[in-house]
Amino acid sequence: MGPPPEPRVPCAVWSLAPVAAGFTWVQLTTERRFVAAVAVGTAVTAVATLLLWLAIAHPDCEFGAVRDPSQLVVPSLIVGLAIGAGVAIGGLPTTAIVGNRHRWWAVVGGAASAWGALFLAILPALIVLSGPGCNRPPV
Repeated sequence: MGPPPEPRVPCAVWSLAPVAAGFTWVQLTTERRFVAAVAVGTAVTAVATLLLWLAIAHPDCEFGAVRDPSQLVVPSLIVGLAIGAGVAIGGLPTTAIVGNRHRWWAVVGGAASAWGALFLAILPALIVLSGPGCNRPPV
């Protein structure tokens, strides 16, 4: 196995998700846009929650983990919801901007909404998941 991917690659892909949604959903009616936003947001929430939980649930600790993996399901879901909602909600205004034929502003606005969602997803992660993950050695 090679080295892990650079963090800027997932962030770049993530920042383009609302842009892609905006250009894809422009042909849909308003009702179908909301259905698409809910479907995409739900899918992104599920994937983000699962990936985050898998990354933090089983730390490699010599003296055992502080938290049981089941205690990390709800915090992972909170962060996953922030990520999924950011993608879904960011795609809707981007679609409106694309519909007004301002394509470059749609790219800028969609990417900015994704970076704002990234910031809002990191806040609950820091609040809920901060602290030591491993037990300290016995004295």
